[in-house]
Formats: sequence, C-alpha cells, structure tokens
Amino acid sequence: MENLGIVIYENMQPMDAMGPWEVLSLWKNTLKAPINMYLISENGSYVQCANDLIIKAHLDFNNSPQL
Repeated sequence: MENLGIVIYENMQPMDAMGPWEVLSLWKNTLKAPINMYLISENGSYVQCANDLIIKAHLDFNNSPQL
C-alpha cells in the first residue's frame, strides 16, 4: 500500500489541494488503487485557506507516514 500526502497551509488556494485530492480519490475508488491518502499540515489542525475556506488536516508533519 502506497501513502500519498497533500500538504495544506494557511492562505493556500483550496483548489491546489482539492483538485489533486479529487483526481487521486477517483483513481483510488474506481481502479481500487492500493493507496492511503492524507491531508498534512504543520500542526495537524485546521488550516484557513484563501476565501475563508477551512480544511482539517489528517496528520501533522511529525506524525505522517513515509510518503
């Protein structure tokens, strides 16, 4: 099983994370690809993106698996 992570950070454009997330999740679900997907932020908490969208990370930098 492969691990894929997308780093999220303050004031980022949400599409920079959500676009790849949607493509990878489609690949994972349609083709049954053996991958784990994670959103990763510096502290593993909520991140406020541009336009006030808030995204919650799954993991922080110190506790993420090898990607």
